[in-house]
Amino acid sequence: MDDFLVFTSSTGGFPLKYGFRQHLDEGAILSATLARVASNFPYLDDSSSVQYSGFAEPAVLIGNACNTDGGVNCTEICDNRTEIFRSWENQWNCLTLSALALSLLTFSVNSSTTAFIGDTVKQLGVDNITDFNAWGVLSATHDCAVASCRDQSMGNCSLGKLPSHLRISDDGSGSNIYDALHPVCSSIDGSVNVDLAGPGVLVSYIMQAAITLYGWALVHFFTLRESLEWILTPLRRWSCTIAPASTKRHLKSFLTRCEKSNQAHALRTLLAEFQEAQCCFITAVQIAVLYASSQSAVFYGADNWQSLVNDLSAVQMLAIAGAQSILLTQINLRRAKLSSVYSLVLATVASVLAYVVLERATNPNNDQAYRIFAGQHPIDECGGNPSLRTFCLKQESEFYSALHWMLPQAALLALLWGNKLWVETTGTTWYKKRLNKLSYTKQETIAWTERICSVVVTLYFAGEEIFTVYLLETSMLGSMISDTFALRSLPQWSIGQVIAVLVWAPVLSRYLYLVIRESPTRSQALSANCLTVNIFPRRYRARLLYPNIEAICSGEKK
Repeated sequence: MDDFLVFTSSTGGFPLKYGFRQHLDEGAILSATLARVASNFPYLDDSSSVQYSGFAEPAVLIGNACNTDGGVNCTEICDNRTEIFRSWENQWNCLTLSALALSLLTFSVNSSTTAFIGDTVKQLGVDNITDFNAWGVLSATHDCAVASCRDQSMGNCSLGKLPSHLRISDDGSGSNIYDALHPVCSSIDGSVNVDLAGPGVLVSYIMQAAITLYGWALVHFFTLRESLEWILTPLRRWSCTIAPASTKRHLKSFLTRCEKSNQAHALRTLLAEFQEAQCCFITAVQIAVLYASSQSAVFYGADNWQSLVNDLSAVQMLAIAGAQSILLTQINLRRAKLSSVYSLVLATVASVLAYVVLERATNPNNDQAYRIFAGQHPIDECGGNPSLRTFCLKQESEFYSALHWMLPQAALLALLWGNKLWVETTGTTWYKKRLNKLSYTKQETIAWTERICSVVVTLYFAGEEIFTVYLLETSMLGSMISDTFALRSLPQWSIGQVIAVLVWAPVLSRYLYLVIRESPTRSQALSANCLTVNIFPRRYRARLLYPNIEAICSGEKK
């Protein structure tokens, strides 16, 4: 027997189809069984004037449900409310069989269709579909739903009485029985675990993104002189009018003064200390999330499927935001010539943990959801099984593909590592001795190769910066701010939330102190040993790549 049986309509009856699978919450189960099945029967009623135009939603029976010691037997399972609500497959089949039985008694269906349905349901242990205990199943479902609504810890809901007969709605989209039961999933409360994504945690991540973007903007300003030289130097090889001498002299003097200011020194200190602090903070958060994900939903603090989905969605958003901020800071360090192997190791560890969190924080399917919440909120009317509202979803949250988000970041990390290892290698005495033994032509070839690679790498980093800044400013930062205002109620500000907000206080206080009090001359002393080593000294490399530039621009002969 195949796992899934799908009823659809065609001339002469219901043909059998296979391959039905989807994620369904309690509201979707009620809709797909009680509303879908009954709404299809008017098309099959011989006395109805409704013309068949094709079913958008076929009726479905699940072949591997209703398992007993003696095999598949939905008649036995559906007479026991403990078994009905033990799994979503059992509930699905019992409700679908009930809708089929009531529909066959309500509408005039031709004998071939009735025989086809009867032969098919026999595979599920139902000998006679018209004798199926449909009202017993519906009564048990109604009692369970009413009892579920009495527990208002997940929000308020109320149900009316169960109808005494089946009636299709005027628009043909459902039935009166479905209308009586579907409010069980109304006003479901899907809270977020404040330890995972409370207001303090969100504010901390917002501050992290803001500091990262602030550092990105300032480091671009303080390295503007080098950027202009990087662009204009090769252009002056062919045109000496690119930058007039007076304009260049005044601009260079202004930018040089900015580079030696307190603000520039404070920024370098901020970038170095902030990268270490954010890597340690994000790594600690990711480890805590991974530990929490290995526990039950009770440990997570989720009391229903909606809360769990909200928690997992928030975890994914924070993992992406944290990884993006760390890598953008790493780009800032590289641009400020402060990158180190130590900071790269920290950034790599945090990024790998973010990928693992993204992989594990996914929306559970129906089977996983029933296993996660097994034993929670037991209700006698539901046979000692969880409340029906435990499996309600108010709205689906967006879940991100770990590979989609982390593959570009993995490429960026690989490039950062490659660039760092290349710089470290070319700064060794062994490499310099080998380079000095080469001829001028080979040295020139190596210099041009370095220049070309530098252009490619710079363009790639520029693209990554644009992507990361756009992501942080528009998507992640906006989502975190809106979530923070949604969680701004005072009782949720626990001690842990206050600590999370203050995690950046040491870095920011140090930065403010350096901006206000520190001597600018100390900037050179502290950052002298942090600069990266180029293959060639700047003057030698410029002379090698662009010989006699000054002579050409001054009108002298080579």
